[in-house]
Amino acid sequence: FFSSRRRHTRYGTVTGIQTCALPISWPLSVSTPLTKPLEARDPAAASVAAPAGQRLAGDGARLVAALGALGVAAALVADPPAFWEAAAFHALNGLPHVVDPAVWAVTQVGSSVMIPVAAAALWLRVKDWKPVAAFLATSVLVGWLAAQGMQELADRGRPVALFDDATLGVTAIADGVGFPSGHAVVVFMVATALSRYSPRRVRWGLYGVAVVVALARVYVGAHMPLDLIGGAALGVIAGTLVHLVAPPTEMPPREKVLTFQSDGRDTVMTHLERGRP
Repeated sequence: FFSSRRRHTRYGTVTGIQTCALPISWPLSVSTPLTKPLEARDPAAASVAAPAGQRLAGDGARLVAALGALGVAAALVADPPAFWEAAAFHALNGLPHVVDPAVWAVTQVGSSVMIPVAAAALWLRVKDWKPVAAFLATSVLVGWLAAQGMQELADRGRPVALFDDATLGVTAIADGVGFPSGHAVVVFMVATALSRYSPRRVRWGLYGVAVVVALARVYVGAHMPLDLIGGAALGVIAGTLVHLVAPPTEMPPREKVLTFQSDGRDTVMTHLERGRP
């Protein structure tokens, strides 16, 4: 009158004995430890589980690619703009401007206000001053000083100065220099710096927001497409430098509660995981 049950889970093999006649809960025995680190193939743990050399190689490749994109964008900047860049600008800027206030709110994600906000989010995530200090330093040295220097060298005006038919959004400015876009620098720097410490779905969200903000700058007539490419590349460079200066540390452990049901009764077990990076 006894039945034996065995349940296989990713955290261990759970077995139990239960009488057929009496509605009693069945005792558990676990054949493997419930406490273990995240598996290396878990995408959210990849940046911590990967060897330091592998992370360094990835950061180096990203840095080289961003430097290359920045160099190409700077070389292609021309006055008047090339045909393809002018066509891309008019395709976005020529859309109906009935949602300018909402677009202005979106573009504020790329303003300098996001720097302290992102630094605070990074501190709450890692509880370590090193990546926060590296983020603030690169935001000043690369995100601001390098961008200012490139703007002086490129000396490229904004779209209103390049096209007579450019539509300027209600909050966009017409004067000043355009290459590279400061908003693109900020949003891509934040996305790159925080991506190392975020799950995969959050990383895609960060870069998705960065792309939307960059395209919104063309829509309101504040920048040309090459301004965005150059700003995005410079932002990726700044964010990657944060990873190189302050490599990620392992997050504190957290608990996960696992519930198994048997004849309407719940058996609750606690599993201790390493925090996701």
